[in-house]
Amino acid sequence: MALKLLEGMKVIEIAAFMAAPMGGRILGEWGADVIKVEPPTGDSNRGIGLARHIYNGDQAGWDSINSCKRCITLDTRKPEGLAILKEMLKDCDVFLSHLRPKDSKKLGLDYESLSKINPKIICGNTSGYGTKGEWAPRGGFDAASYAARAGYDLDCPIKGDNPMIPYFGFGDIPTGTYLAMAVLAAYIEQQRTGKGQEVNVALMHAGMWSVGVPIVTAAYGDEYPTDPNSVLPLARPYMCSDEKAIALMGLQWHNSWPEFVHAFGMDEDLIAKWPDYQTALAASAEITPIITEVLANVTRDEAIEKLMTTDIPFDLCQHFADLQDDQQAWDAGFFQGIDYPSGKHIGIVKAPAIFSSGEAEFGPSGYPGEYTREVLKEYGFDDAKIDELREQGLVTEEDQWDKDQYNMEKLMAQAAAAKKKAE
Repeated sequence: MALKLLEGMKVIEIAAFMAAPMGGRILGEWGADVIKVEPPTGDSNRGIGLARHIYNGDQAGWDSINSCKRCITLDTRKPEGLAILKEMLKDCDVFLSHLRPKDSKKLGLDYESLSKINPKIICGNTSGYGTKGEWAPRGGFDAASYAARAGYDLDCPIKGDNPMIPYFGFGDIPTGTYLAMAVLAAYIEQQRTGKGQEVNVALMHAGMWSVGVPIVTAAYGDEYPTDPNSVLPLARPYMCSDEKAIALMGLQWHNSWPEFVHAFGMDEDLIAKWPDYQTALAASAEITPIITEVLANVTRDEAIEKLMTTDIPFDLCQHFADLQDDQQAWDAGFFQGIDYPSGKHIGIVKAPAIFSSGEAEFGPSGYPGEYTREVLKEYGFDDAKIDELREQGLVTEEDQWDKDQYNMEKLMAQAAAAKKKAE
């Protein structure tokens, strides 16, 4: 049964990339009616990054951010299109965007302007750096505002390694999740008072929140990035003989160390040599190579078999590609399986909460303009008027969109041919 937790909440989203759209995805998955407004050519994010496989009919990357929405197209750069959007905003609970303040004010899409036509509206915005301060007017991307500014690039790698290169959406997805959380808090107040408000979630702030503890402990002298010889030897990952890794989390050293020694048939004198947390931490540089050698002589499956006889917490170190085959993820309901035109059955990760009232169920999000006619009719437009808007280029429908425009192989071939011709 599909989730209906937010049934009755109407959300209009005009946002590209991933942060604000992820907020809309969560609200939609939990039952809100989310209308995503794209330009007539489709959101540019349909053809870049995680969504770049769309040209072969698959759009799993796009669906990860934009499932559970009704996608329409509208040219808001033109006065007529902007007027239609504002008419829609008169009758919604939430407006999600990633517009910078100067742009939203110029378009009349800022909270001050919209609250005059809809006092209950909640404007949920994402930004790079918040609403105050020298950096506030600047735009932001998660690789910079979230990962670089909040310390991940320099302090997450092992000491001596190069700065981290964040994967696509590293900070956008948590930022969008926090946006959904903030919007829901504002929605509760809206239901109680009838009044809306503006909610802003900055990439930099979201990044800081996620590493709030090390930000504080660093002020007391903790050093980052981490020296691998300064961590508890049973609280780190190790590589096994089959080049598969396993992560140990034996923080209760006085219990975990004897269990580890017994499970792997090691010299029992090692137990008395390092009996407690303090002695083990001080001797990390000496103990770590011993454990490294022990695990390097067994496969990961063999290590798991031995560790299962203990109470030492551990888990598999996996690549992203491994997760599609992780049975625990499927059994626990973390994935929504979707069959794509290429023949692939792909698991789209659900919002990270399981409710007893039902399970989220959704399919592919569709192409730009799939719901244009349906939604505009809900706002009083008849077929003749929608056809007129279509002829004027103010809206498009699914049958007009050329998914081949994002065929990277075709585009690269065209570029190569043009270069050869120019030579």
